[in-house]
Amino acid sequence: MKFDLKKFAAIVSQVAPIALMAAGVPPEITAKVTHLIVLAQSKPGKSGSEKKAFVLDALKTGASITDDLHNPAIDDIDEEQLTGAVAAGIDGTIAMVDAVKNIPAKAK
Repeated sequence: MKFDLKKFAAIVSQVAPIALMAAGVPPEITAKVTHLIVLAQSKPGKSGSEKKAFVLDALKTGASITDDLHNPAIDDIDEEQLTGAVAAGIDGTIAMVDAVKNIPAKAK
């Protein structure tokens, strides 16, 4: 079966906020991380660890930019702690996607 990025994105949009919150990711960046997960998945030929690295690298760049802007919502976030939380949130998101991706939609 061919990979369906739209279906993946739809599932991620529903499960990532839950997985990220459970992992301790601040709500201020949940939407950004969710978008980065979908963007990483759209890169053909990359392994799961390469996709995770893409998200974490993009987030580190964004965190550096945000630190430069002194965003009070996330000024006190430890970068190492944030990276660990996001990595765990990505793993949780993908586990949830894998658990539900083959469940057929209910007929209307």
